[in-house]
Amino acid sequence: MTDKWIDTLHRDLILSTACQYELNDCIDHAQELFQEWFDPSNNTTEINDREIVYCTNMRLGNRTLFQFLLHQYQITNDLQEISRLQLALACTKDIQLIQYLLEIYFNPKINIIQRQDIFSGIRLICRNSIAINECWSYIRSQWKYLLENFGQSLYFNQFIRDVTGKFNTEQQLSELEVFMEQTMDKVRSMF
Repeated sequence: MTDKWIDTLHRDLILSTACQYELNDCIDHAQELFQEWFDPSNNTTEINDREIVYCTNMRLGNRTLFQFLLHQYQITNDLQEISRLQLALACTKDIQLIQYLLEIYFNPKINIIQRQDIFSGIRLICRNSIAINECWSYIRSQWKYLLENFGQSLYFNQFIRDVTGKFNTEQQLSELEVFMEQTMDKVRSMF
């Protein structure tokens, strides 16, 4: 490993942490870069910084910004950019946008999200601490759909752990125990 590579990793970690803690300089810089990108041909944000810039802006953003990111997701062919945009959309703090995002992931008739991105997108949404309860509710209500469409995925057996990893209340634990009791026989029979 070169020193430059390690410096880049440290820089990205520091930048990400500063924006997560909403330090003004980081937020201001992320917002400036994002404003430039509203003309997508003018996206001068370095590739290594895009995830941080996109997520920071979505966390602090509004529905217009959400629609812009969703549109960018729909028109890009770059797989890495698709991943960054999925992550950014999942960063929202707006519960109504979270509900909308879950709806478009779980409803194939809406046809916004590419099929190959559905499973990873749901996992990203569920990592958002504000989305935990909403996501868990959707997963329980859509379990059959998930099992039928993604049950053979290499990552499916890790899915519940990812989704429930931030649970921290007695109610969440109780709901998880009931869910596991009701569904695990079906899951085990698949493997």
